[in-house]
Amino acid sequence: MQLTHVDFAYGAEQIFTDLNLTIHSGRRYAIFGANGVGKTTLLKIINQDLVVKGQVSGCPDNRMLIDLPVLPLGYLTGEEFVALTLRIKMVGLDIRQLHKLAQHLSLDSTVLSTQILKTYSKGMGFKVLMLIALLVQPDLLLLDEPFTELDLTTNQVLSRLLPTVIPTMVFTTHTPSLACQYADEVLVLAGGGVAGRQLCANFADEVELAAFVEERMTNHEII
Repeated sequence: MQLTHVDFAYGAEQIFTDLNLTIHSGRRYAIFGANGVGKTTLLKIINQDLVVKGQVSGCPDNRMLIDLPVLPLGYLTGEEFVALTLRIKMVGLDIRQLHKLAQHLSLDSTVLSTQILKTYSKGMGFKVLMLIALLVQPDLLLLDEPFTELDLTTNQVLSRLLPTVIPTMVFTTHTPSLACQYADEVLVLAGGGVAGRQLCANFADEVELAAFVEERMTNHEII
């Protein structure tokens, strides 16, 4: 997928200027950057939710953006919400598979089928969204600051499970440890474009990754 000479602004506030970016299929990307730099905006551009100057090409039709701080339709149970979402996306629901995946994510099946969404914690709500992603299996999954509400064990399970069914993922984060756990490559946004990118395998640990991100956020030279 390719973003070529992309410009975007919210009114007089310029977010991206001549942005060029390639997203390779089969790779997972962690996007870093200061608040307001355009991390969420980039996800929306990739998802083709925003009109930009320039070209966005190669986006798979089967893609999914998860950026909901609160689940809608709070009067539904988790299971009802999953079923409704899959019906909208024209994906069949296998209840047995749903409950098996819920067990993997430490989400109680009884809670999923009987308790309404507005009673769920943020972590539980995010697990429901991850269930949907794992069942839909999009070619491209876009996530806005995910995983922070999950416990260590669930993160470990999910970081192993996601790559087996979802080939390409792009997510925003402020947390180096999550980048090390989930991503193949780090992108740093600053100065209206991509100020740094590096394979996670090139960092000895999350401390080294954090130092790279901080340096690239400070030095706004676009690559």
